[in-house]
Amino acid sequence: MKLSIIVPVYNAEKWLRRCVNSLLNQGIGTSGYEILLIDDGSKDGSLAIANEFAAVQSNIRVFTQPNAGPGAARNRGINNAKGEYIMFVDADDYLKPNSLPPILDLAISNSLDLCFYRLLVVTKSGSRIGGCKVVTNSICSGEYAMKHGADIGSACICLLSHDLLQTNGIRFTHIHQGEDTLFMTEALAYASRIRFLSKAIYVYDLTRDTSDARLIEIHKEKLMDSLFIAHKTQELASREKMPSSLSDFLRQRANSMIVSQVIEVLCHKNKYGCSFVSEYFNRLYDLNLYPVTGKTLSWRTTILISALNIIKPFLPR
Repeated sequence: MKLSIIVPVYNAEKWLRRCVNSLLNQGIGTSGYEILLIDDGSKDGSLAIANEFAAVQSNIRVFTQPNAGPGAARNRGINNAKGEYIMFVDADDYLKPNSLPPILDLAISNSLDLCFYRLLVVTKSGSRIGGCKVVTNSICSGEYAMKHGADIGSACICLLSHDLLQTNGIRFTHIHQGEDTLFMTEALAYASRIRFLSKAIYVYDLTRDTSDARLIEIHKEKLMDSLFIAHKTQELASREKMPSSLSDFLRQRANSMIVSQVIEVLCHKNKYGCSFVSEYFNRLYDLNLYPVTGKTLSWRTTILISALNIIKPFLPR
């Protein structure tokens, strides 16, 4: 089987039919790919809709589990996937019609570890092209991609080799904000054959309303989870057989995250509140991320490290 499309489903009854219908409208025979719908403890009619599709489509399989977050749902999909390549699609997003075959054929014919495509980002005010930029038109390594600015904030922007994930034990972690970044960093660290395509095939739907208060809470979750990402990135840099040039890059990447976000928290402590700021710095200390040692990816932020370390006695604890 060529491809496994993994869809985490949680309270998505408003969008799930649109999503699954778009996956079925790809011009690929049912024996060539499968769709894994992972219901993550939905409380609405999502599971019933998923089962409706599975009853009439031989290439759709449904899995259920107590609510554990999108990362756990995707891991369930990876563990049960049969395809040579894996693709992640969120239940409230969808694909353009007949867009997958040329990208899938390119990945298979070139034995790619990852094949990136662009996103069509749809908002209430219009649409734009987004996702990972094309850093080169040639096949490159993951190290080259990261060092040349590949945006890896989403796992929905590429096909991934199932073998790459299995051989290196690459899975999503338990965090809810930023789990994609850590997953993609690890995948790129082990990838040697990557292609970037300029074609936008994935439609990222941002038309839903979110209150300002909820946006602040989401951002606070991202700030906390980013510390875990930095910690795990440092651990990845220290693994055996990791090339020294890539290890240095990953450590500097982790430091860049720490420095920029510590500055943000300090500059906006009134917006986030004293309780959150204190919790943030406690987490920073507990993960041994402070004081910061080494360099960042930019000389501008590197020179700030000494200043941040000097003010340690004045930071919340």
